[in-house]
Amino acid sequence: MSHFKMENILHLDGSAGLVVGILLLLLNDWVSHLYSLSTSMILFLATMNACYGVYALSLAFSKNRQIRLITLLILANIIWAALCCTLVVYYMQTASMIGLVFISLEGIFVTFLAYFEWRNKGLLSTQNNT
Repeated sequence: MSHFKMENILHLDGSAGLVVGILLLLLNDWVSHLYSLSTSMILFLATMNACYGVYALSLAFSKNRQIRLITLLILANIIWAALCCTLVVYYMQTASMIGLVFISLEGIFVTFLAYFEWRNKGLLSTQNNT
């Protein structure tokens, strides 16, 4: 993948997190009912997505992307994917099917992001050795 295209993955990553976070915040009650999860759980998901999105976008727009900061982003994706799996198992009996599917898809999405970002972290970095 070219350097230009790989930079776009950071924009996609950050935009996805921020948009999901904002939508969950704005539609908190509706999503809580739709997913059959508590409002506090939806607020947790919203906050984590929004914070992650801001961090990823700050990297995307940064002129100085260090490998260690990209690695931190990748680690956050891996942790979030594991948390999504944990939430699906924990809420299997109480959450709605649509809630479980959306959380599962988010986990799959961030796993793919982590994979592509890891494989291309050198291209994503603007520094050679950090």
